[in-house]
Amino acid sequence: MRKVQCPVTSVLLGPTASGAGNYKGEDPEFSIIREEIVYQKYMMLISQDVKYPNGKVINYDVTASQMDDYTAVTIFPFCTKTKTTTLLREYCPGPNAMMYSLPGGGYDKSKHRDLQHAAECELSEEAQLRGGTWVPLMASVKNGVAMGKSTKNRFVPWLVLDPEPDPNPMAQDYEEFIMPHRGIPIDDLQDIIFSGEILLTSCITSFVALEKLRSMSIL
Repeated sequence: MRKVQCPVTSVLLGPTASGAGNYKGEDPEFSIIREEIVYQKYMMLISQDVKYPNGKVINYDVTASQMDDYTAVTIFPFCTKTKTTTLLREYCPGPNAMMYSLPGGGYDKSKHRDLQHAAECELSEEAQLRGGTWVPLMASVKNGVAMGKSTKNRFVPWLVLDPEPDPNPMAQDYEEFIMPHRGIPIDDLQDIIFSGEILLTSCITSFVALEKLRSMSIL
């Protein structure tokens, strides 16, 4: 079989272009020159004018949730004895379907001491679990992962080892319909990921958590 090498290249549509050696270099600067909230309920729709490096101004529709710093948390619970995780079956109004997800939710400075405390609360509320050993999954907990191209929302993923059942779990939000399922084998989790029946944030959190478990020689 003939092997074909595909070089890595970076192309910037504009006055300049960068080659393969510069894909980790400095990015051009974009300036937000105007923002206006045009709709606000649980989600916000923001009209945003952005000035490009070449001087042109583009208007974007950008979404954001009503969360402090537009930040949410996701949690990957893992039992080191059984090598299993906990997944949720949750009603999702966008696809109007029950889908798989990991525990998670928004960061609220009025309720949470920090991002880990937010994660602990969501674990109790949605998975009915508490305690365990907490491991951040990002090099910088502050920044998190962008949820999409046209949203301000970000999420910070966590791994929690060996949480225990919470005898007095926190109450779910009024609009939530969630059923936790414990003891999910990793092979089954991977099948669920490839089926497309799990939320994107949970898919990414699962990937980085499994890599972390392997690096810790737990999995």
